[in-house]
Amino acid sequence: MNIIKITDEYVLLAGITNLEIDDVKTFMNKFRSVNKDVVVQIVNSDFIAGMQHIIGVLYQSVEAKKRGILLSKSREVDILLRLACTDQIKKAFTKIGLRDGMNNVLVIAIGKLNYLKLLRKYIVENYDIDNNVLNPSKRILKSIASFHSVGKAELNTLVNDTNKLASILTERASLL
Repeated sequence: MNIIKITDEYVLLAGITNLEIDDVKTFMNKFRSVNKDVVVQIVNSDFIAGMQHIIGVLYQSVEAKKRGILLSKSREVDILLRLACTDQIKKAFTKIGLRDGMNNVLVIAIGKLNYLKLLRKYIVENYDIDNNVLNPSKRILKSIASFHSVGKAELNTLVNDTNKLASILTERASLL
């Protein structure tokens, strides 16, 4: 679990595996009620192409907020849209949103450092942390590429990039 600084904002990233969710809306409301001063988005981690992908999208969202050009009225939805590479909210929830049942998730929280530390404590006490969700396997990366229609030709256009797929998805998010 990481707390990082992106420009002038603090961000908590926490991977949780094998998370059983009975009702997504109830789960999200409960999670967000831990601290109402923190922006929280939780996404299906099987659609995150690694740390480079999430950091790139978060930089875009932080900058969009500063400039007043978020893709949505809420930061949570802006982050979701950018990660899903779409400007359609319903499509984004369908693509990378949580589902009732078993989930592998990435918790993304933005707020003041002391609030994030309290949220981190809550997460550690209540969930099984596994930040390996930010290190996707080749199988998951192949699945993400297929899902976003990223072919070998497009991947081969990038020469010196350690995570070509993350770069492509981050670029697509910036074009929304």
